[in-house]
Amino acid sequence: NYGLLVEPTLVEQIVDSESQPIFAHEPQIHQVVSPDLAAQMVHLLRAVLDRGTGRSVRAHGFTRPAAGKTGTTNDNTDAWFTGFTPDLVTSVWVGFDDRHTHRLENAQGVQITGGSGAAPIWADFMSSANAGRPRRDFKMPGNLSLYRVTPGTGVEVSTPESTAVEAISIALRRGEKPNSAAKVKRLIEEHKRLQTSP
Repeated sequence: NYGLLVEPTLVEQIVDSESQPIFAHEPQIHQVVSPDLAAQMVHLLRAVLDRGTGRSVRAHGFTRPAAGKTGTTNDNTDAWFTGFTPDLVTSVWVGFDDRHTHRLENAQGVQITGGSGAAPIWADFMSSANAGRPRRDFKMPGNLSLYRVTPGTGVEVSTPESTAVEAISIALRRGEKPNSAAKVKRLIEEHKRLQTSP
């Protein structure tokens, strides 16, 4: 919602026996994050699926525009993937009710993480949930521009995406240039962290 918090409700409306409204819910909407910052975060979280720890979503055939984040507890008893498209948010948890006696491992004894355990379930569910729905992409606010930069330096890359394998894409406000902004370095660090944390 690009920074809009919509207070949830269980009751949309109440009508009497003649279908006359007794109560109609009025949504409570608050801007809690700036639209620019929200769009930049969406852009970073898209990279988790395309290049980071959530890339198993793409390997399982979910190709629609989406963003998300994996999660794995330090004691290896819970694994998560929470992701979203422009229309739907879904979170998957993998674990045991009795978490103190079970570690998440596959038959070969390899740790199950958010990327290896929860993300594939998310991909299968979201493929079914989106079947027959129109494909939509995330909107980018008009005052943001995408730049392709080298992760280590933040220097803008002019090579086409197909040949600049190491380049990453960042969203900056129009007029901000990636080569010198300290903000770019912070975005790159956040981009790296999202790609490597389980």
